[in-house]
Amino acid sequence: MHEDCLRIIRDAFDEYTDFSLTDVSAEDTLISAKFTYQGSPLTLYVSDHSNNYLRRIMVCIEDRIADDLKIPAHYIRYNNQDKQSVLCLLDKEQHVLSACSLSELIDLYLGQTQSLLSLSPWQKKAEYLKEFEFYWNAACKRIGNTDNQAEVYLPASETAALLSCWYTKNNGIGKYVFFPEGVTFNSSNIPQGTQSTAVYIPIEFPSGIIPPRGNAPWNAHDLLDIICNQTKDRISAKSYDFLKNLQIDNYQKPLVFSFSQPESVTITITGILSFNTNKKKTLICKIQEDFKAFTPIKSSRMDLKYLQERVGQQYAVLPAILLIGCGSVGSYILPELVNLGAVNIGVSDPDEFVSGNALRHHLGPRSHGFHKTDEMKFFTEYENPLVTIESVPNLLDMNESGLAKTLAKYQVVIVAVGGTDLQKKFNFLFSKISSTSWFLYNWLDAAGKGAHVLAMRYSHKGCFNCLFFENGEPISRNKLSYADGTEMVIGNGCGGSFSPYGNNVLVRNTSVVLSVLQGVLDGSITQNTVTSIRNDFSSLESSITIAPDINMNFAEERCDICGHI
Repeated sequence: MHEDCLRIIRDAFDEYTDFSLTDVSAEDTLISAKFTYQGSPLTLYVSDHSNNYLRRIMVCIEDRIADDLKIPAHYIRYNNQDKQSVLCLLDKEQHVLSACSLSELIDLYLGQTQSLLSLSPWQKKAEYLKEFEFYWNAACKRIGNTDNQAEVYLPASETAALLSCWYTKNNGIGKYVFFPEGVTFNSSNIPQGTQSTAVYIPIEFPSGIIPPRGNAPWNAHDLLDIICNQTKDRISAKSYDFLKNLQIDNYQKPLVFSFSQPESVTITITGILSFNTNKKKTLICKIQEDFKAFTPIKSSRMDLKYLQERVGQQYAVLPAILLIGCGSVGSYILPELVNLGAVNIGVSDPDEFVSGNALRHHLGPRSHGFHKTDEMKFFTEYENPLVTIESVPNLLDMNESGLAKTLAKYQVVIVAVGGTDLQKKFNFLFSKISSTSWFLYNWLDAAGKGAHVLAMRYSHKGCFNCLFFENGEPISRNKLSYADGTEMVIGNGCGGSFSPYGNNVLVRNTSVVLSVLQGVLDGSITQNTVTSIRNDFSSLESSITIAPDINMNFAEERCDICGHI
């Protein structure tokens, strides 16, 4: 088997004239192929070559040779023990390596190696920028302060500015929080500790800037190259004017840098700038005259703009939303509203959480006996610093004036309560209020056989009550229901009944709610509309091929709620 592998390797190198194969050897399950590129030595390693699923291939180069060749740091993994660097050649997500033959794999690795080594100087600079943040954070492990980390909330400003900085230390781990004026944290995430300021420096032209390599941190020259480069304006004139007049009278000053990349999110890096004296001077003068060290700190961006762009969502802060009902349905909707960009959310539900519903609710058994709204508020705000949840009292206990005042705070109201009578009661009460808000009624059929979302405004015809008419006559059941009336299961007699359905129903339902909400927000839904899906899980085919049914002609002239409009 070794001989076959050795032959494949030799044949592969015959196709690459830029490489000169000098030696091939085998030891147990490891084969090493030494070769040169422009006189510089590299090694191709192949382990477990006979096993498609376990074999590994890598190309290594000595660190000093890598530095001499000026290989982009984007492609290097440092091994300090062996003084070798492993070239990062392939995106494992884009290549199914186990499906390739050994000859195909070796050809693939050699081809990638050749492409990497033959990059032009400007291409190498571009490669630095692609994974700059990753390599910056990697440098934090080698030469940075591993006992500290930072959360960054970038300002909307495109010029240099001062950020608020809070520092706390718990269990030996320090935490910086950097944020601009105007950022408001919820009560669960109010910054604690020592307050100071940090300097925010947006870089307009990052080409040629590289992260720390090896064990060499940025020095004064590297910082001055960004702030006051004599040949290339890396920052704007406004930023430079701000920084050249900025007075520093501390031994330390945190710096936050950012720069944009084409077709990518904004890169953010942080570090602590230390000085030999606290004598008051401008920032530039202190770097020139009193520089001691610049220590990189691993950071994570937490602002909503970044988080949305990171998952491919167009950045937008949603209007204020009121969610009525925090049962199973509402508990799935709430976190997705946050993920969509809602930061101001009201929740209303008078009930306590019971553990029997824990498996289809975002609250767990430990929340048993606590009020749903209080628990949803606590956990949501704890996980999302910029989100504020308001616990809204029971709307049914409010008079018309109080109800109108509460609804006026929100541009969208989602009604996700269980029970038809309760839904109809809310519909009646809301119809008495002069409101321009959108109302989304969301409900499930018994046993989860169907999911429905009614998007409506009370200035238009078509309301929840219209769904209880057929051929112009009132009926006792929702005409859109996919249930046949036999699905309800009695739980505890007088203790109540429940409708059995699984989380798959809740996930699909939430997806429909979000789609309808997006339509309301982007203006594609302009009239009162009902969207329904049938949850038929009798077969795999039926569960995945059913398209939503959209009904825009459900208004009833005889409806005693909206028929007069």
